[in-house]
Amino acid sequence: MFVCAWEHCDGRVAMKGRSTLPEMLESGEPILMPTVKVKIENLNKTIDAQVGEDLRNALIDNKIQIYEGLASLLNCQGKGLCGTCVVDIVEGQGLSDPCAYELFRARTYDKLRTRFMGGQKSEHPRLACMARCYQDTVIRTVPQPITD
Repeated sequence: MFVCAWEHCDGRVAMKGRSTLPEMLESGEPILMPTVKVKIENLNKTIDAQVGEDLRNALIDNKIQIYEGLASLLNCQGKGLCGTCVVDIVEGQGLSDPCAYELFRARTYDKLRTRFMGGQKSEHPRLACMARCYQDTVIRTVPQPITD
């Protein structure tokens, strides 16, 4: 019997009653992946993301703006090179552990953004393109909603 590796999945959800992984693949039915909830605090929205999906793709697929100004056109397309997809982790440890490179890029871009564009400093900056979703978490996107 195939056993799911995700700790919050009972392993039978994706199997749909089949006893082996090849049977499931041969059936041609879509495979259900476990999902987690990502709450975007400053937009008051909650989205579903597949377990293991990078946060940038989950936000873009749900039409959540993560880039500011020209960065929406001039970014590295999720390769971790530019640092413009910074999000602030508010609550929860549901994302993958950051590497030193990611922390350097996120903190550097966050400092530049706060100094030259007048934005608010992030407490726990992460690059959305390098953060993988594994459990429910709460984030804040850098582009703040416009309020009058």
